[in-house]
Amino acid sequence: MSARAEVVTDLAPFTRDSARPEGLVPEGPIDGRAPALLKRALRRFPSVTTLSLYSEGGSTYAALPKAYDVRDAGQKTTIPAGGACASACSSVFFAGVERNAGSRSVWGRARSLRRGTA
Repeated sequence: MSARAEVVTDLAPFTRDSARPEGLVPEGPIDGRAPALLKRALRRFPSVTTLSLYSEGGSTYAALPKAYDVRDAGQKTTIPAGGACASACSSVFFAGVERNAGSRSVWGRARSLRRGTA
């Protein structure tokens, strides 16, 4: 009998699906809790190598420390196909050691969103 995948949500807005142990999904606006929650999630799940981003933005003051932590941890960043990573989120996206934006994804600053791949 195979084990069922567990979706961990107690670090919201970060979620992790045990069926995809390399991924961590932060969704929603970036707020003041984001840097501390990211550090906690990366300590709890050392197998995470990729952040799959979906956010319309949020606090730039919270995004910048989060971006430094992404780079320091050697994380890859992705935006799922059809997803969006705007405004403050783009700082986190560009901090990834490898970046991938899925087809029809939107990324960039609020005034200059771009479609395509990074």
